[in-house]
Amino acid sequence: MTANKARKLYSLITQHIASRIVAMACELRFDDVLSDKAISISHFANYFNFNSDAMFRMLRVLETYEIVELIGKNHVKKGNNCEALSTIRGPHLLESFVVMNYLQNTMETNKECYSDAFGKSFYVHMNDNEKIKVELQNWSEQTMEHWLFPAVNNTYDFTLFNRVYELGSDGSFLANLLKQDSKKTGLLLNKSDVIKDAYKIFEKHNVINRTEFIAKELAEHIPLGGDLYLFCRSLLNYIDEKIVEIITKCQRYIKHKACLLIIDFYLPKIDDPNYELSVIADINILTCLNGKLRTQNEWIKLMHSCNFKKLTFKIVGEETEPKPVLPMFIIELKIN
Repeated sequence: MTANKARKLYSLITQHIASRIVAMACELRFDDVLSDKAISISHFANYFNFNSDAMFRMLRVLETYEIVELIGKNHVKKGNNCEALSTIRGPHLLESFVVMNYLQNTMETNKECYSDAFGKSFYVHMNDNEKIKVELQNWSEQTMEHWLFPAVNNTYDFTLFNRVYELGSDGSFLANLLKQDSKKTGLLLNKSDVIKDAYKIFEKHNVINRTEFIAKELAEHIPLGGDLYLFCRSLLNYIDEKIVEIITKCQRYIKHKACLLIIDFYLPKIDDPNYELSVIADINILTCLNGKLRTQNEWIKLMHSCNFKKLTFKIVGEETEPKPVLPMFIIELKIN
């Protein structure tokens, strides 16, 4: 074995150490404590009741990712990537360190192991823990506003639709869409606990007066009257059979000439620069949520099984900016 091969694997196997350090900085909200003005490392360490020497060694690792900037050996300030900590402050990411201890269970069953780690499924655990729930909501809103909505909005023309229905998600995409177009009205359908929390999002964007809310399970009810029906990063949580059931039901109830959009992440080809990140995300989704990242061909095959004749597959950010963090697509399905 050559030294280069050994070095590559050594770097890989020790990345979990760097990841845990970044996660700690995220959990402790370094981005809220640090600023562009340098402070002493001893003062910063005392704030967290940390040893200053140990803190310095931790900060050296964070500096390699530009999360902090060290000024000599005694002072520290925000780095170029410090503000981005908020975009990874999701429990499905930060709790993955615990979940991965039960990875073998998932390998044996092809089922999530989150419940093995925490004694209950992801969403049950989240609803039982207000802190985790709030962190997930904040993560969802921030990623939506920072890059997801701008990337999708610059890829697809939403000006053709006046009445927009978002199904099975937290409503953050719909709220952003209504905010930019005062002529649009909307409807959000999801479970009652999600609807209750969604009110805050629509109030924040000052669009709640143009939004109708229906508290029902996604598979139970498809509301009538929309020009555009959309699913945003929600169907990846379902197995193939459930997706077919939901989309087929939409096709049955949605009016003639309405449009159905699926906005989600997908698994790119192996030569794509984001392939490595995507296959890791796929395992994370499986172990936490029983979800799956599908390839473009897998998604198209699923939609064809629903008997849609007019199908368009668009890559988000392929020709526009900003680019999504993970490869995303838009499937447009026309109702005949």
